[in-house]
Amino acid sequence: MRNILLAATAAIIAASLAACDSQGPVEQAAAKRDVATAGGVVTLNGTVEFPAEKDRAVLLALRVDGVRSVVNNLVVIRGS
Repeated sequence: MRNILLAATAAIIAASLAACDSQGPVEQAAAKRDVATAGGVVTLNGTVEFPAEKDRAVLLALRVDGVRSVVNNLVVIRGS
């Protein structure tokens, strides 16, 4: 049951990030993210185009029930 909840939490966060992307298909291909969860800690890895997307990812993750903290390893690859 615990593994199912962890997978569901990761899926919810990943879906939230994808739904909030305001990018076109080319830019979406450049933004690659991985979401992992363990014990209420979400770890975000990958790339985003702008610093605001990196910040937004943390806020979205923290909105998910059961998430206590977020490790944000996302790297901004273009914008400033």
